[in-house]
Amino acid sequence: MLMKKILHQSQQQLQVVKQQALHQSGSSTSSKDSNHLLHLAIKNNLFRSVDYLLRTGTVSPNQLALIQSIKQPALCLAARLNFCLIVKMLLSHKAQTNVMDSTRKTPLHLAAKNDCSECIKNLHKSALNSEANFNSNLCQKDADGQTPLILAIRRCKKVTSTNQTDSNTSSVLQETVSKGNAVETLLHLGSDP
Repeated sequence: MLMKKILHQSQQQLQVVKQQALHQSGSSTSSKDSNHLLHLAIKNNLFRSVDYLLRTGTVSPNQLALIQSIKQPALCLAARLNFCLIVKMLLSHKAQTNVMDSTRKTPLHLAAKNDCSECIKNLHKSALNSEANFNSNLCQKDADGQTPLILAIRRCKKVTSTNQTDSNTSSVLQETVSKGNAVETLLHLGSDP
């Protein structure tokens, strides 16, 4: 009985998401709309709808959608919004950890930038399970030349310019490790300052 109720709620949420997709696109249901369904469900933190879409195979966890002029994979969107349960769900459905949005940010960049150490740990665990090279993600630079660690430090320090080659990097790290979970988590996982 409880499962039927949950399924019914998921289907109701999905209908709302479909209506939002139709309203935003101004057209009838199409494959383009189904690309946006997952992203709309994520954006609205509709956990059950995301689960339903993935379980039924309606969408792929690796789909891209254009959101605010940025091509964004579903995993990047969930990491950017700090929706750790949705990140974990996408990863359990084989979402790729090394995907990038159009600004070359990976889910790791976005989780670090938003100080979400739980998302970082889930991304690391998934990469280990899939034999993906997580260390290359730790060193990956986005379009602005920033690594996940530098983004996490900037988030903690709220500074406007930090340079990786700055001789002061170690003192910045010492000051921010105690303040930022993401910084500590990234250093623990082997990120190189």
